[in-house]
Amino acid sequence: MQNTVLKYPSQSVSKLYFIAALGLFVGQILFGITLGLQYVIGDLFFPAIPFNVARMVHTNLLIVWLLFGFMGSAYYLVPEESETELWSPKLAVAQWAALVVVGVIAIIGFHFNWWEGRKFLEIPRPLDWLVVVNVLAFIGNLAVTITTESAAISPSSPVNMHAVETPSAVIAVTAVFARTCTPARMSRLPIRITSMVLTVHCDAYAAGVTSTTSSPSLASISDTTPPM
Repeated sequence: MQNTVLKYPSQSVSKLYFIAALGLFVGQILFGITLGLQYVIGDLFFPAIPFNVARMVHTNLLIVWLLFGFMGSAYYLVPEESETELWSPKLAVAQWAALVVVGVIAIIGFHFNWWEGRKFLEIPRPLDWLVVVNVLAFIGNLAVTITTESAAISPSSPVNMHAVETPSAVIAVTAVFARTCTPARMSRLPIRITSMVLTVHCDAYAAGVTSTTSSPSLASISDTTPPM
């Protein structure tokens, strides 16, 4: 079996996110099965895993594995589309580790009644802030990667217009996702500011790019008609 060679080595950080997403997905299924069995067998796993704790873990695992999958996909696709290495693979790895630690602490805290009464956002407020910082680091890593690649291209050089359109789309999707899925939506203002600045930057860059294909001038066309 032939191994797949990545175009950019920094894309390999996405593997950590995909593995975490798959593991959390399996955990969500297991806790979902536990919930179903507890409807039939009321005291199943009680008091180790009460029904309310199993429900919180089940629903929060759904949110977190989707977050891991989204971030992993972005860390794989953005270098591919921007045609450059990820700005800071170490930051991406640190961000992955921090998110894993937050998830483990949250699950353990649920079993010791450390949670808040917000549906689907039961993790305690201090962990909410850590998730916000994590998402901002994710957006910053992608933003610097995209803008660094854009600055390296001069308007007079041949430009792939599909690559020019990609940064604005990636930033827009990332900003909307972070603004709507961040716990308690506490990062709404900084995310809006970041997305506005980056969108203006990319739009200004795209506006300055001129098409390199132009019709040849009449002066450059030599008369090739053979003499009579």
